[in-house]
Amino acid sequence: MTENSSGVNAKCVGGPEFSTFTSEVDQKAIWYRTWHPPCGIETRAAVQITHGIAEYSARYDRLARFLAA
Repeated sequence: MTENSSGVNAKCVGGPEFSTFTSEVDQKAIWYRTWHPPCGIETRAAVQITHGIAEYSARYDRLARFLAA
């Protein structure tokens, strides 16, 4: 089970789920968020949103929840 910071299963409420991976260039952590469809809804597609340098991923929460639903 994947839980968000409030202890709720993120995959059952549409996310977001936070994760990181390490850059192969400079070994820095790269943060990303994923939003999953609510429980019982099958994933039909994947969408990648890349934000600009002055933005942050939480700004796209409403859009991501809409697309995941």
